[in-house]
Amino acid sequence: MIPVNDAQLYAAALIQLKSHVPAKGFRGKVVQLFLGIKRYPADFPTIGASIGVTTGRVELLLDELYSKSMRPASSRIASIFSNSHLSTTANVWRNSLGLQKPAKCYATDLEILDPVFRMAPRLNCPHLVPAPSKQGTLEDAGCDLYAKARYRGEDGIKMLRQDPLSREFFVYDPTDHGYYVDLVVPANGERIPIAALIPALYFDSTVANGRTHVDLTDFMADFHMVADELTAYFDDDPASPANQPIVTAFAFSWTRAANTGPLIIPPSATVGPVVIVPATPNPSSAPAISNWWSAERAVQSELEAMNWQVTDHSTGGLGYDLFAKKQTRTIYVEVKSSVGACSVVLTDNEMRAARLHKSDYVLAVLDNFTPGLPPSIKWIWNPASIPSVPRTTTNHYFGRTGLMSASTATTP
Repeated sequence: MIPVNDAQLYAAALIQLKSHVPAKGFRGKVVQLFLGIKRYPADFPTIGASIGVTTGRVELLLDELYSKSMRPASSRIASIFSNSHLSTTANVWRNSLGLQKPAKCYATDLEILDPVFRMAPRLNCPHLVPAPSKQGTLEDAGCDLYAKARYRGEDGIKMLRQDPLSREFFVYDPTDHGYYVDLVVPANGERIPIAALIPALYFDSTVANGRTHVDLTDFMADFHMVADELTAYFDDDPASPANQPIVTAFAFSWTRAANTGPLIIPPSATVGPVVIVPATPNPSSAPAISNWWSAERAVQSELEAMNWQVTDHSTGGLGYDLFAKKQTRTIYVEVKSSVGACSVVLTDNEMRAARLHKSDYVLAVLDNFTPGLPPSIKWIWNPASIPSVPRTTTNHYFGRTGLMSASTATTP
């Protein structure tokens, strides 16, 4: 098991990752983008879906994955391959989503799904508009599908399709490790060391979800990878030169991918074309003990009645139960219910999410909740701004008086 709560290990992991990748030619933030796509498959519709994901949503998801909550806002977003931390107000991912560090393409679905087009260098693209004085290069070149597009001279993998009209993103099949290996593995062919990658990803992060140790099976499930994908991208040999400095200094081991057996991914996390519509991908039936499930469905119904599009993330370990979207607005909803007066306790993971999303994070509190009866919902906005008492269990207790005084009649 790999410890993920050790600050010294985290610092050493960032140093090792930076020393492992070449200073030039390795697009670390694009690889972080790819790992984000693997982490949140339901949020990244594949090419061919009718509804894509917006730039703002992509940036929020990446900030959520790489945010280190114990750090100040001025240096909270981890750039794990450069041993640095960036401000939450910076456009950390903007270049990675543009043609400056080309990971996207404006071509049609059929073009990108065609391996001949997808694998071809961008200099051979039929849509390329070279700069008159720089023929034969990508520098300052444009694209005839989107007049504002400009290259800075770099070629890159066609991972995302951006619709020229809606500006929404769609991702090429993230399970095609034969295609993505050239992106993830540095040009020297030395795969990224697992001993450094996992602490860098999990330390002080929502993906840890309260865990202090994770094994490769946990990592594979959290990032929706099978063993063939993991071994294509990452070095999981504890005795390899890339893993040895960390393993020797911190004395831990893990179960290698070859010994993990088949990975079973829950249906809600299955990778594939996803159309985000109300009630998708929500649980299809209630569990045996279903008061909490019924409460979430009641809140979802209320939001949908107000024209929000709602998806259920209650099993995703993200720190909220429901993600809701209405036009350009997005909110993160955590549902708390009780058969009597509800005393709200947030887990440490939920509190991290509340601090990250601030005024876009809302508690839906259901007092005296009875499944099947119309609910009375109190909406508590930005709960991280309300005084709370951290308990030794790392849950966060909200006093009834302070919480209810913050309740408003304002609905989402």
